[in-house]
Amino acid sequence: MSYSDFKSLDTLASLGIDMLEPVPSLIQADPISPSDFLQEALKRFVPLATAINTEKARSEYLIAPILSEITVINPPISLFSGKNFNVDPAQGLTGFFDFILTDNPDKLTIKAPVVVVVEAKNENINEGLPQCLATMYAARLVNQKEPEM
Repeated sequence: MSYSDFKSLDTLASLGIDMLEPVPSLIQADPISPSDFLQEALKRFVPLATAINTEKARSEYLIAPILSEITVINPPISLFSGKNFNVDPAQGLTGFFDFILTDNPDKLTIKAPVVVVVEAKNENINEGLPQCLATMYAARLVNQKEPEM
């Protein structure tokens, strides 16, 4: 089993996730203005990503520039994309993620704390929710017990 095998909210029961409720944001942050680079990148790439209309295009042309902007504004934040994230094979917490941000300046190795997990999907965000939640659960395990992956 891998993260991509979590296809419905019911499949999350094996991880002890049995009920999801909206919760208020735990993060308080002031809005920031996008850089000229990000504005130009999105101006250029939104039509392209929309025309291509694939998960990969959305990931590369929309999500990656936004997440990379975060690492420029906050240098201790590290961005990882498409890496193997085998946390607990017995629970099916294996496979690759789309994007992870860590609050650690090491740009070569995933180290706790993992603070953001992003799962790119083509059209229906609900289809990717179980997979993203499983990856978030794995990130929680990493943050609790393993300082370095």
